[in-house]
Amino acid sequence: MAYNSKRGKGVSSHLLERAIHHLSALREFVDGSGMSELVAKLYTSSRNEHKRFPRNGEQHCQLIRSWLGRNQEGILSLAEHYQKKAVFDGLLPVPVSVGINSGEGTAIRDRRDRYLVEEEQSLGRLFVGYFNKKMAVLVLLIQVQRQKPEANVVSNMCGFLEDLCLHRLADPKWRRYRRVLLWLQRFIRKLPDVTASQRGRALDFVKALYDVFGIHLKSRVKGAQT
Repeated sequence: MAYNSKRGKGVSSHLLERAIHHLSALREFVDGSGMSELVAKLYTSSRNEHKRFPRNGEQHCQLIRSWLGRNQEGILSLAEHYQKKAVFDGLLPVPVSVGINSGEGTAIRDRRDRYLVEEEQSLGRLFVGYFNKKMAVLVLLIQVQRQKPEANVVSNMCGFLEDLCLHRLADPKWRRYRRVLLWLQRFIRKLPDVTASQRGRALDFVKALYDVFGIHLKSRVKGAQT
């Protein structure tokens, strides 16, 4: 899983099921209360993550990277216990986005600065709430077929997409999504004079943005590819 996410590849549900199976078996043989607790925590976290996978499908590498980030201390401790830590050289630790997708996530790695984690996670939750509200408006705009949106709504939404473009996607690894954001801005300005296929494509782009920011999309959004 770490190898795939490092290379930008998704992870199949079958691969995570194998990890869950091994952790389940390991719980029966591990010695020491501390190690037993660590294995149990990894097992529970793996089970919870598996519930988020598309059925018999593949999960986006960003979401897997987020999960690895939240659990990397436990993974590396377990690897060190079995003298396998070298296996993860260059794979872990991974950078973790602030508060994305779970209250457990943190970008703070120095234990001396862990007092900042609560503040960091609070800011992360604020961003997730802000992102979800803006994306909900975007989905509504995409789905309304006859009414032309008000100019201030269009301007506000384009400003939101521009902010994502200028700030969050400044890193080279995000730049391929710049065209997605620019396409969505042009799409919004053309509403309602767009085709059904363009609406479907716009919804596909919405799902892609949720994936790249590592935020779970709770509702089902049907795009051109579904």
